[in-house]
Order: sequence, then structure tokens, then C-alpha cells
Amino acid sequence: MSADPHPTAFGLDVAEEFAEFAREISKDGTPSNTLDIICRLAVDIVDAAEHAAVTVVRNSRFSTMASSSEVPQKVDQLQYETREGPCIDAIIEAESYCSNDLSVENRWPRFAPAVVKRTGIRSMSSYRLYLREDTLAALNLYASRPHVFADADIALGSVFASHAALAYQSARDHERVENLETALHSNRRIGMAIGILMAVRKVTDGEAFALMRKLSQQTHRKLAEIAEDVIFTGDLP
Repeated sequence: MSADPHPTAFGLDVAEEFAEFAREISKDGTPSNTLDIICRLAVDIVDAAEHAAVTVVRNSRFSTMASSSEVPQKVDQLQYETREGPCIDAIIEAESYCSNDLSVENRWPRFAPAVVKRTGIRSMSSYRLYLREDTLAALNLYASRPHVFADADIALGSVFASHAALAYQSARDHERVENLETALHSNRRIGMAIGILMAVRKVTDGEAFALMRKLSQQTHRKLAEIAEDVIFTGDLP
């Protein structure tokens, strides 16, 4: 039997949701806002998910950087305390992990019974987010009912996680470039201020910089702000 050449309603819906994801990310692509959007849209796109969160590991410390509600915060805290759970394994093993009934789960004997008792979460699916450099992260989906994550939901979550990783990495790269541009601009302005002080006060570049740094420390203002004053007034204030 030949494949249906026309896209299904499900396929069209998913395509539109991913297009919405791209539109939302493009509005405000800061890393923090990107993670918030990822969590919100993960719940919209993966119907079985009631909650979503992103865990990031920095300096060997796990932390929930964004979540769609307060529930993931409680679930994740139990994972961090017990060092067990699908999120922990997804990050360490670089795979996806799913449990469709945590009440009978034996892979995480300390985490599973505690999370069911304290939060009521019964199903959880976690996906490693593949990022450059040394940052480790995972997308986590949660549901209060057991056996909600069908194969299609797990596959869709995996595809969404891939897009989420790309979006988050792009936001981080953009922020890094903006910070570099800001630093370069500040350095140019500081250089201009040093030149002005050298001409006005007949001092060396090192002495001009020392004067600006001393005033910065005395007034508790940034060196870049002192430089702007010098450029505007022609001397130290």
C-alpha cells in the first residue's frame, strides 16, 4: 500500500505547533526566556504531559532552571536529593528515560516511592538536551496518571527536545555575542577617556587609567561610567 501523500490532521497540528515554537523563540531569545517558552510549549505539544521542566547541571550541581508549574520543582528536588530518577539518568547516560508508573518502578528505589507519595506524579519522561561545551541539561515531562506516555508521545518528546536544545544553544550563543560586543564597546570608550586624560593632564596612559580606576573605587561606579563622564566633560568629574 502506498503512503498517503496528504499530511494527516495530526501532522499538520504538530507542524503548526513547532512553527509556533519558532515564532515564540524569535520574539525574545534570551536563555532564560527560551527555557520558559520550552517548558510552556512542551506541555502544549506533547498532549500527555501535564507539566514540564528543564534541568541544567553546572559545576556538578543539578538545578531546575525553568518549569511550567510548581510541581516539577518538587519532583526534581527529590531527584537531586536521592541522586536518582529519569532526569538524572538521562543526563548521565545521555539517553531518554521514561516511567509510565512510578508507583511500581524499581529502577529508582528511593526516588520513585517518594515522588508518588509527595507529589502524586505517576508518569515521567526525560530527554537529554545535547548542548555544546560542558553544559549538561535535560527536558522533563510529568503526568499525574500512569501509562499516559504512548510511543508516539515519547517520540514526539524526543523531537521536541532536539529543537529545544538547538533553541537554547542559539540563545546562549546570541547572548555571548551581545556581551562581547558590549565589552568591546566599553573598552573603546575607556580607551578614548584615557586619551583625553593623557592630553588634558599630561600623564601617561597607565597614570590616566589609574586615576579613573581610583575614582571608580571611591564612588562605587563602573569604570565604563567614569569613562563616559570623561568623554562628555573632557576631564574627571
